[in-house]
Amino acid sequence: MQIECSNNSDPVGIINKIQSFLLKIPRIETTILLVGFLVTVVGKPLLFIKRSEVFEINQLIYILFPDIILFGMVYIGINLCLYWRPSRHFQRFWLVFSFLITLWAILNIGWLFASGVQLQPGILIVLIKDPREIWPLLQAHLVAKKLFFALVTLGIIIVLSICMIRFFSPQKLNSTKNNFRRRFIGTSVCVSAMFFAQAFVNPGLSSNLYFDNLSYSSHWQAIKTLGNYLPDTERITNVPYVGQREIILPSSTDQAKPNVIILLLESVSYAASGLGDPSLVHMPFLESLAKQGVEFTRTYAPVPMTTKAHWSTLTGTTPIIKPNYVEAIPGENTYESLPSILKRNGYTSGFFEMSKGNFECAPGLFHNLNFDIAWFRENLEDPSTYLGYLSGDDCKIIEPAFDWVQQQNGPFLLTMITTVAHHPFVVPASFEPPAETPYERYLQTLRYSDLFLKKVFQKMESLGLTENSIVCILGDHGCSFSQDQGYVRWYPSEDLVRIPWVMLWPGHIEADTKRDGLCSQIDVTPTLLNLMGYDIQQANFDGLDVLNKIPDTRRVYFSSWLPDSPRGFVEADRKWVYRPSVDKMDLYHLDQDPQAMRPVEYVGGDREKIQQEILHWANTTQISISPTSFTEQILFDHWQTFSSGQRGWAYYVP
Repeated sequence: MQIECSNNSDPVGIINKIQSFLLKIPRIETTILLVGFLVTVVGKPLLFIKRSEVFEINQLIYILFPDIILFGMVYIGINLCLYWRPSRHFQRFWLVFSFLITLWAILNIGWLFASGVQLQPGILIVLIKDPREIWPLLQAHLVAKKLFFALVTLGIIIVLSICMIRFFSPQKLNSTKNNFRRRFIGTSVCVSAMFFAQAFVNPGLSSNLYFDNLSYSSHWQAIKTLGNYLPDTERITNVPYVGQREIILPSSTDQAKPNVIILLLESVSYAASGLGDPSLVHMPFLESLAKQGVEFTRTYAPVPMTTKAHWSTLTGTTPIIKPNYVEAIPGENTYESLPSILKRNGYTSGFFEMSKGNFECAPGLFHNLNFDIAWFRENLEDPSTYLGYLSGDDCKIIEPAFDWVQQQNGPFLLTMITTVAHHPFVVPASFEPPAETPYERYLQTLRYSDLFLKKVFQKMESLGLTENSIVCILGDHGCSFSQDQGYVRWYPSEDLVRIPWVMLWPGHIEADTKRDGLCSQIDVTPTLLNLMGYDIQQANFDGLDVLNKIPDTRRVYFSSWLPDSPRGFVEADRKWVYRPSVDKMDLYHLDQDPQAMRPVEYVGGDREKIQQEILHWANTTQISISPTSFTEQILFDHWQTFSSGQRGWAYYVP
């Protein structure tokens, strides 16, 4: 018997029918634009309603107006252009433009539901420049929300497929020039009316951070932010190379030189550590250490990013306020740093962590900072100790770190950093069963970080290092779980940028001392050097020796880690935060609101001046680098590094 296949089951026939159907859809560029419009005007209100117990219709209108106006302006552009010249070239142009607008709308709503904040253009810039750096973070969210991201991906694929078919097979326009003109005029009138009506819509939530985050167009913010990524017309060198700081070494024998141990705590905020709130008992050992030395109660991280924290702490210099790690690009010249200064006085230096060495070219950073050894989790060659995409069992670095210490014949600088408190907040199974919520898991990581500190001090005691070692313990940055801010480091809340800092040196630092002046991570190096007897009066550090008197008028600046993020400073008992996306200035009175939970929009006469000072600070943090393009070198015996002149890469070689 002969069986004939129906054309309906022929894959080629089905594809031809689908293509024929798609080609009959009128105004595909408008249809694609409509998809993006609907995604935005439905997605934003859904999230707002979900997060708001009580809301008013004028608030929904207020958050949608900027997006409606933007999509309306694009629609005006389409009709005006096709009225002027209805060609296939312009059809293709507007099809691509509409696709990009819609793609951004889908990604923005996806990011908004995943993180609680709108998509910041700087995040995609980082992804485009080097997707390997942000992929681990995206992968973690993908695993946690598989269905949600599958639907987002499916939507993008469908829109892209339709656009590609119509791009290569554009159809003759059926609309007349009169139709284009009517649409152009009608839409222009509506958009103009909405533009002027914005001024009369009072949402009644002028100081609500979450509401403000929804009340602007992420598309328009992306366009404005492009200027931040244009080639710099001027770079300011604010970091000297090795030997260029004028520092006079102390006259002392090796026996009198103290060892220096710096312990950075990943994502530990001042409040969560318990130092700022005695009712919290997450880190009791850290609290006991604070009573044995000096505690700096008002310390801020300039940028909540680990690479920037290393830079701030070890150079006494403000980090670069851009979403890059130019500091880690291996170059011919290395920077002046605490390791390079101590090396001139006979010190050796080592760095140890359980994070990935190939992330942000970490070996390049510590090479540039003049460490003699840099050790990462790959060096352990035991994947069973890995916990998250960047973290590992921190206690596993104690043995190799102190094995290195015992091999040194003179004074040493040892720097270690914990990793467990990095997202996704995982501790070893032998420590505690995993908690249910992200916040509870975060608290588990604080307890494990405290255990790490305890084991480090036990090891020091067993090796007789306690008496002649300066120990400096501080957070690299904090972690915020505020409902209005999320834990994506978008807003520089106190939980995010205020960190613990404790220093101990038996017999040299008075026990149970508190210093309440404003401090920053950039103060660590000058404070340590002055404490050890180095003359740094002509060194020109950005930071200060905060064991001496701190000026009452001092400003401590900080910024979120993307160029389009909020940034500001603390001066005395007031904290200013400028938010570029909505052009607002928040003011906190820390004497009345120590956790900075109640922002007031600042509209004083000096607002413009303060804004310009904040932006000037961020814009003058660039450094000049001159690495040779596409160079290769082996660092710390195991790390094969490459440099393109703009970025660096590192690979572990067993």
